[in-house]
Order: sequence, then structure tokens, then C-alpha cells
Amino acid sequence: MATRRARLRGFTLLEMMTVIGIIAVLSALAGYSLLQAQPRAVVNEAAKRFVADALKARSFAVNGSLGGWSGPGPAPAVSAVALVLDPTNDEYLIQARRPDGSDIAPPIQTVDLATAYGSVQVNLSTTAVPPTVVFGSNGAASRAATVTFSEASLTTVIQVEITRAGLVRLLD
Repeated sequence: MATRRARLRGFTLLEMMTVIGIIAVLSALAGYSLLQAQPRAVVNEAAKRFVADALKARSFAVNGSLGGWSGPGPAPAVSAVALVLDPTNDEYLIQARRPDGSDIAPPIQTVDLATAYGSVQVNLSTTAVPPTVVFGSNGAASRAATVTFSEASLTTVIQVEITRAGLVRLLD
């Protein structure tokens, strides 16, 4: 009876090694899946941020002022806000314009997609020629444009549409 009880007390080394092997395989699969999902999540975040920034630019143009102005003196009057796309350097900026058409310095915001998201390089391309969309005081855009966000291997591509009416949305 004592020998039988001694045999039933725990796991054998073979059983422990089998369980550890199964855990290792499942961990490797989970890690691989996580690495595959990261670029998609980063490109999706960059596209959503662009939509938010474009809507902010449109809002500044419609309101005719820069909310939260931190520049020198009182906030200048704004007649239009330009969304300047730079596909060559994978960046964009939001630039307010005075009623006389001159740019208000400094730009409201500059986003460098090449460095903004750490290890994942986000690329930007657009159909707009020249690559500038200007929102007027009525909220309409100067031109329709499609802005494409992708990562280096082009497995994840997300497009944002800007219509002439000023609608900014993610395309499926």
C-alpha cells in the first residue's frame, strides 16, 4: 500500500516536460500573432489620427479662430485651414491662413509618420495634386482627395477620403 501511495503523489518528469512543451508552442504562436497584428494596429491608429486632425482643421476653418492659441498676442482671425500632405517625407501639417491668404506661423500641427509610431514605419500617399486640401469657412474642401496609409510591406493599407463637401471618413 505504501508503494502505491508513493507512486500517486505527483507528476512524472515526462508529464512535466510534455506540459512545458505545449506551453512553449502556444506561447510562440501567440507571440507570432501579436507581431503580425502590430503593424495593422499602428496603421489603423495613424489613419484614425489623420481623420481626427482633418476634422480639427475643418473645425478651425468653420469657427474662424484657433481654439487654444498659444502663439504671441491674441488669436489671429482664420479664413481657411490647409491640410498640407507630404508623401515624400511621410508627413502632413495643418496650416491656418489669414483672410489675406498668408499663412499663420507656426503651423497648428505637424505629424511625421516616419517617426511617430516607433518601430513601424507608416507611409502616406495621396491622389490630391497638389497635395494640399484647404478647408474654407463654410467647411467645404478645395478638392476631393484620397489619402492612403500603409506600412512597409503593404500588407495593411487603409484609405481616408476627403470629399469636396468637407466630409472626412475612413474607407473600408
